[in-house]
Amino acid sequence: MSHPTAQRWADERAAWWEDTGPVGSLDFGLATTIADFEGAFRLAHDRYVWRRYMPPQLSGRRLGVHHVLPSTKVVVAKAGEHVVGTITVVEDSCLGLPMDEAFGGELGLLRQRGRRLAEGASLAVGRVDGVPGVAIVVRLLRMAVLYVARIARRDELCFVVRPRHREFYLNLFPFRRFSEMRFYPRIGGAEVIGLRLDLRVVRALIRVEAAGLSAGPRSKFLCGRERSAALTARLRRDLPRSALTPPEWARLFADAGEPAPDPSTLQVVAVLSAVHSEPGGCP
Repeated sequence: MSHPTAQRWADERAAWWEDTGPVGSLDFGLATTIADFEGAFRLAHDRYVWRRYMPPQLSGRRLGVHHVLPSTKVVVAKAGEHVVGTITVVEDSCLGLPMDEAFGGELGLLRQRGRRLAEGASLAVGRVDGVPGVAIVVRLLRMAVLYVARIARRDELCFVVRPRHREFYLNLFPFRRFSEMRFYPRIGGAEVIGLRLDLRVVRALIRVEAAGLSAGPRSKFLCGRERSAALTARLRRDLPRSALTPPEWARLFADAGEPAPDPSTLQVVAVLSAVHSEPGGCP
């Protein structure tokens, strides 16, 4: 007879991979309104402050100049109109990636090999009654992976993670570690490692699942034919509305803890992003 706690843990883990029940009532997609972006940046701020990764900001928001790039996308999970989870996908550009601050050498080697990079950043999850936080996390990651694999057509999706979370990521999807431990100023100088996901593997798994085969339940969760097709269609529907205007960004940057770019600067950043398709960002 299994221990009640062990059984409860097993049931909770099983719920991570099911798109039914309370988690099925949440809406996952790209941020498409200023309220979505506002909710995402405020959630990230509150969770990062709670974890002591950053000091509180007067604005109550966590955002940076990479968010201004039209190629950067903010994925959100919503309960009704309330943002309860978020992750930002940053494509490589002339500005580089946020994680270049700690892993520029390793990322530079990938760029030299012609690898087209993206980063998953600013992951944050709030509390939702009846929904394990991990269930939201894995669905945010799924949306981010499908976006960069199927729409942005990147080669690698890179992450900065705390060492204690390494096994979770490595057991979740086919991530690979590509760095030694570093101290990362962007999250309060915490110890971190770098992980990367070869998106050719993801596209191959999608083809395998589409052929009626499967590499297992987690492959089906990420790349299952009907689910991945529906989620990709959702991302494509959201895409035309997934970038804010320079004045909207100026409003969000107001009192955000760093000098707010003026509209002309934001327009220059947008022009720079036009070359993001080249490895390393610059022609």
